Amino acid sequence: MPTPLLPPPLPAVPDAASLRRHERSHTVERPHVCGECGRGFPSRRNLRRHQSTHAGQRSFPCADCGRVFTQPSSLKMHSRTHAAGGSAGRSGVHECPECGKRLSDARSLKRHARTHTGERPYVCAECGSDFPHASSLKAHARTHTGERPHCCPLCGKRFAHLHSLKSHARAHLGERPHACKICRKAFRNKWNLKRHLSTHSGEKPYACAECGRGFLQFSNLRTHARTHSGERPHACEQCGKGFAQLSGLKIHAKTHTGERPHACEQCGKGFLHRSSLKVHERVHSGERPHACAECGKGFSQPSSLKIHAKTHTGERPHVCEQCGRGFPNGRNLKRHLATHTGEKPHACAECGKGFLHLSNLKIHGRVHTGERPHACDECGRRFSNLSDVKKHYRTHTGERPHVCGECGRGFTSVCNLRRHHVLHTRDHPHECAECGKRFSLLSTLKNHLRRHRQRGTPGPGQPGPGPELGGADGRVAGARWAGGGGGGGGGSARWRRPALIRAAGASARNCCLTPRNFG
Repeated sequence: MPTPLLPPPLPAVPDAASLRRHERSHTVERPHVCGECGRGFPSRRNLRRHQSTHAGQRSFPCADCGRVFTQPSSLKMHSRTHAAGGSAGRSGVHECPECGKRLSDARSLKRHARTHTGERPYVCAECGSDFPHASSLKAHARTHTGERPHCCPLCGKRFAHLHSLKSHARAHLGERPHACKICRKAFRNKWNLKRHLSTHSGEKPYACAECGRGFLQFSNLRTHARTHSGERPHACEQCGKGFAQLSGLKIHAKTHTGERPHACEQCGKGFLHRSSLKVHERVHSGERPHACAECGKGFSQPSSLKIHAKTHTGERPHVCEQCGRGFPNGRNLKRHLATHTGEKPHACAECGKGFLHLSNLKIHGRVHTGERPHACDECGRRFSNLSDVKKHYRTHTGERPHVCGECGRGFTSVCNLRRHHVLHTRDHPHECAECGKRFSLLSTLKNHLRRHRQRGTPGPGQPGPGPELGGADGRVAGARWAGGGGGGGGGSARWRRPALIRAAGASARNCCLTPRNFG
């Protein structure tokens, strides 16, 4: 008698508890919370595995490298990283066809493949940012909630992620386990080492479609793209200023609170970041590790070297729309634009003089206090700002680094080179609003404008000033005309530069009103 055909077995139906645990993988529900760090988990089993990281229970060591794991499954997955070959299967390694990188399992290979395809399927519901992995989205979500469940037991600083806490702990211990094989420089975590390695290889696989600039990470490319699109999704709650990335907003927020946690041990000056403090310390040590390949001049930071290199190439990509003058960087252009707008928001409390930048106001304040913190190493002469010391020092060394491209003449400062350059170009960009006369230098225009404001001063053939030469401060109010009036001798007369004249004891030899070439 033939055996009757039976229907195929039905798929196993999970029980209600298993279904509930699975449904939590689609939601953010984490009912099982760790009592040590507050981190939540979808199941009690995951919580128990996590708690072993606090208890230090790592009983499964790797025979190849000695690394210890809390679970045998983790050890099994890790052991595949030591496998030298084998087909992509349960016992072998999974190799990326794009870059050849080996990964321990198919899931990791799938995650890695998104770095090449650019796929970012996980989108933040708050700001719309997308991520390649669910864990990255979860980590990003804490920037909106402000959740920082991991606390440093030494200083109390809190972190959103456990790996950030571990990296921070190495700052207390001085531990830098990740060393570069090329230059032996050590780092606290693998990410910093990976970024450093790109300085040796020069590899930048992600290129900008607009300008062609390359980047090591896709996230850096996305941030850079905002410089072309103008997108600034992170806004300051205090002043409304927008930023392309969250780190920029965090830095800006400290300008409102006045927080400067990193102080210089030499002079006490505070900085927002440790990197800024490190650059500042080179002012005291004299260290200039970044040297120009053309002239050998050293700089304390690479950005300064990059700007300096344009003085050799003549590149001035930032052009003023008002007068057409070019500048090597946007910062210099911004400073120049103030000469057209006249904007000077920072005013001196002593004399009322306005300045475009707060740093210039601080330097100006030393005129009133008499403070001269910067001294010349050769002669001991003191100056109120560092740039004046550098220019003065060239009088000892004879250095003239700023050379005219037309005649080859050298100058100690860029300002002197610009004044000289006018002799070749015969350019007169500064125009007097009163009479239309044009000048090559802004200082000459300012002197000329004073003449319009002092129209009450005596002209040729008119009586000169009487016995009272000046006001309460002893200055001549309109010392512009050096003529032959009043005192006799109707000889030649000329406009002269203003000078201080004291009413008491003024002599003919130091008075700017003294006529020359009479008769």
